[in-house]
Amino acid sequence: MAAADDGQTPNEEGTSSPENLSLDETFSSNTDALTLLDGLNDEQRLAVTNDSVPLAIHAGAGSGKTR
Repeated sequence: MAAADDGQTPNEEGTSSPENLSLDETFSSNTDALTLLDGLNDEQRLAVTNDSVPLAIHAGAGSGKTR
């Protein structure tokens, strides 16, 4: 079976693994950026929208890092 040339590296099963997907491929084109920020508090929103590089998030368990 020939692999499709989609610019992604196939995993052992021959499918692209999530870590090889671009953000455009991970989120549907219908995903609104503001929708992704819904439910975040002010500090979380600031961390997500921060454009400083590098950025380190230091927060304890249960603080909402993965929200």
